[in-house]
Amino acid sequence: MNVSVDSVFVDLEGIRLHAAIAGPKDGEVVILLHGFPEFWMSWRYQIVSLAKHGYRVIALDQRGYNLSDKPDKITDYLLDKIASDVILLLDQLGIERAHIAGHDFGASVTWLLISRYPQRFCSAIILNVPHPRILQKNSKPPNSSNTKAGTCSFFSFLFYLNSGFADKTFVQRLTYWSGAVVAAHSLRLTFQRTGWHGPNPEHYGQWLIGTGPVSGLVCPGERIKNGVLLHQR
Repeated sequence: MNVSVDSVFVDLEGIRLHAAIAGPKDGEVVILLHGFPEFWMSWRYQIVSLAKHGYRVIALDQRGYNLSDKPDKITDYLLDKIASDVILLLDQLGIERAHIAGHDFGASVTWLLISRYPQRFCSAIILNVPHPRILQKNSKPPNSSNTKAGTCSFFSFLFYLNSGFADKTFVQRLTYWSGAVVAAHSLRLTFQRTGWHGPNPEHYGQWLIGTGPVSGLVCPGERIKNGVLLHQR
């Protein structure tokens, strides 16, 4: 059974989002929310499997990622607004209730959605993120005593630098330099953890600098980071 994945754009309140949609139109709806710094493609295997089992799958490019709009203001990335996008999407498509799965950053959004809008979801799958209260209580930043966490998280550090330092030239050089062993290793670990087999750092670098087949993979991470911090306050 071949599965056709449609690329769809949906205009919501002041923002245009992109989604990959597959499966029978009369199937139960499953919303998939990717992590950072990913996009709908992270779910490509699950999309096919779920569609084959009769589900209507909607893998969203969340605001700031891939083909969806990328607002400029930090406040545009508050978790409230990101979660609201999902509810507005359901309303726009005439979907009363849906299953939802979120990974990494998308899991944080999922926690907020099911706590505030439980009537809109049949079930939820949370991947890689504990309940917000547990996370806030126990999370600690990577340090020298936590080498594995520090290495795996190093690639994210690039997105959290201020815009004057983490510009395209810097990222491009760090991505392509053959001597950037740590960066290459962290990229490789990241791809392995998110299901990307046979990672090609060159292609990933093209996504970062906006010259590859998938340009503008993610908005500057500083906006997302500060949006989340504002939400926590």
